[in-house]
Amino acid sequence: VLPQLEEALANAVPRPMSPLYAQMSDLLQRQLSGILTENLDPDAGMAQAQESTLTLFRSAGGSA
Repeated sequence: VLPQLEEALANAVPRPMSPLYAQMSDLLQRQLSGILTENLDPDAGMAQAQESTLTLFRSAGGSA
């Protein structure tokens, strides 16, 4: 188990430091769930996730 844990930790990437992280994560998770359950077209789901995330980011004063 320790070699696998060491490898996982060596390849770990921290979450983005953003006060909007929870909301962005929720938006992405909803779209991915629809895609993985085949209720959403992958391209449409990812486009919606991108648009929703940009809208959230801009509403908080960000520019993209």
